[in-house]
Amino acid sequence: MSLLKLWNSLCGRSSEAKKQPLDGGPDEKSQSAASTAQGTPERAASEKLDPKPSRSRFGLNIGSGRNSDSGLCKLLKPLEINTLLEVGVGDGARAVAIVSSLQRSRPDAKLRYAAIDQFELGEGAVTLMQFHKRVRAEGISPQIFPDAVDQGLMRLSHTIGRVDVVVMGLSAEKWQTPPTLGMLRRVCHEKTSIFYSDDGTWKSYQLVSDRVRKAA
Repeated sequence: MSLLKLWNSLCGRSSEAKKQPLDGGPDEKSQSAASTAQGTPERAASEKLDPKPSRSRFGLNIGSGRNSDSGLCKLLKPLEINTLLEVGVGDGARAVAIVSSLQRSRPDAKLRYAAIDQFELGEGAVTLMQFHKRVRAEGISPQIFPDAVDQGLMRLSHTIGRVDVVVMGLSAEKWQTPPTLGMLRRVCHEKTSIFYSDDGTWKSYQLVSDRVRKAA
């Protein structure tokens, strides 16, 4: 199954899950009571609900590196953000840190989060399934484009349109190229902020608009 088909399948499952009632039926309640009576450790239950990524191929543990993104969260905090795009999701921890920080600072605001990554078809630290489970467990409803950067930007421009913030989790040589910068212009408006990591320090990138390029 291709990643695009897998993502479409995950979207269908997420929609069905939202339609299910939160309160379980009598059988579920009796099973829960029986489990409690037997003294099942809560830790064991939580481990089943939040499986760890396989270390046979994807060696990074999800949730590591949260502190390294604190500088990025500070840069994002004063901005008015309705739609945020992350290109290159790493192990998934950055997405959780970003969205959690923005939700704390603006609890009433609705944030739309989108991600572009090739996951297991590229150099991803996690699979598409692992990333989806991770962010969904934190209450994030992502819109994922499991593509190469340029193709993902093209698809995003045809669906979401333009975004307020772009977080680049890729090395500079993978996106600071004329074709990719051209695609970025298609999803950015005049006030869009782009952030990238330079040796662990998050910096702002100034994208020259088509209007300025033509005038030059």
